[in-house]
Amino acid sequence: MTPELQALGERLEEVEKQIAHLAALVVGQSDTDRTVVAQSFVVKDELGKRRAELGMKIPAGKTEERPCLALFDSDGEARALLTLPEEGPLLQLTHTKTKAVVNIGVDENGPEIDLLDLNGKRSVLVTVLGTEPQIVFFGPDGKRRLALAAHPSGEPVLTLSDANGKTRLLLGLSSSSVPCIDMTDANGKVRVRLLADESGRPCLLMSDANGAGRVSLYVDSEGPSLAQYDADGKPRLMLQMVASESGTPQLVMSTSNGTPSVVVSTLEDGPSVYLADPNGDGSTNIHMQVISGEPRLEVIKNGKVIGSAP
Repeated sequence: MTPELQALGERLEEVEKQIAHLAALVVGQSDTDRTVVAQSFVVKDELGKRRAELGMKIPAGKTEERPCLALFDSDGEARALLTLPEEGPLLQLTHTKTKAVVNIGVDENGPEIDLLDLNGKRSVLVTVLGTEPQIVFFGPDGKRRLALAAHPSGEPVLTLSDANGKTRLLLGLSSSSVPCIDMTDANGKVRVRLLADESGRPCLLMSDANGAGRVSLYVDSEGPSLAQYDADGKPRLMLQMVASESGTPQLVMSTSNGTPSVVVSTLEDGPSVYLADPNGDGSTNIHMQVISGEPRLEVIKNGKVIGSAP
């Protein structure tokens, strides 16, 4: 046999092997659309190493196979995986230690991006729940620690959580663009609230364990005011600065029905104390004051002085 015929025979033998390999892959073939049907396709590099694979796979712990496209590095480790589980399409990007560090998917709640650490624990979650975008940060133990979100109506909210994953601090803007900071206890009750209302008035509110407001501190056009409330939310004591040229400090103590019964103030002439009958209509009261160093006591009824001393 001449060298030419021998070389031709070797080439024909190689072609026969390739045809046999394709025949093993092909399950069905249409002459009209040139569609090839197979269980899997593997792409190898020039060194014969598997670098890509497209096929149907059964994931670990599952019973049903699903379509999968995998890309491999030079060491044969899968670094990118595109699959379609029941929840929705999922793209996984992995570290060289085969730990998934990025998951990009879409489920019934919407799209999400998961960023995991090298131990495979979730660190950051970027998602859209309905029409509400969120970015959530997690601690090493997997507990939610910080979240930034925009409500469907557009208000931004920043929340900080404790070691148990419970929200303890909230910073946000209301629908009327009022800035607000809420501090909550371990039971989720707002205990401290700091805000600036629509008029720009700063206000600090403190509540009891039941969520009822008990103390408020604010500053308005007349000056600062400090109020204390009973368990029913009624003001019982107020310390305020009454508007005047020099500003007059005033302390007001009220009954449970909101009627002022004691008013202590410092006037330009001297200190003053009003005592009102808490069970009456407010027409009877006692006025004690010091004018130019001289004490004075007056009993007033229906706006008229009915007794005084000295």
